[in-house]
Amino acid sequence: MLKLGLCGRTIAILAACGVYGLKNRVQELERELVRVERMIEKERIEIKRLNAEWATLSHPERLTRLASTHLGLASATPGQIMAIADIQMRDAPSGEPGPALVSSNASSTASLRQ
Repeated sequence: MLKLGLCGRTIAILAACGVYGLKNRVQELERELVRVERMIEKERIEIKRLNAEWATLSHPERLTRLASTHLGLASATPGQIMAIADIQMRDAPSGEPGPALVSSNASSTASLRQ
């Protein structure tokens, strides 16, 4: 009977130690989860900020203003647009064949001319 009581106490002590260790591990994992959730929230905020910044920087009116200010670019006029077939090919260097011209769909080039 004494052995049974001693064995029962030993099992109870071991179970208590196991439960205590498990409780500590769960608390560590919960702290890690909170830390990761905070990091995710910070990243979401950063993504929203970067998307807003990208929208501002790539706004067409801003790009047009910067292009005209710094590059001297202007919108293309209808006279500047031409079909690939209208482009004259340069002579190939001596001994080398010239590049092959791949013609595009004739209807798409005709729509560009209008």
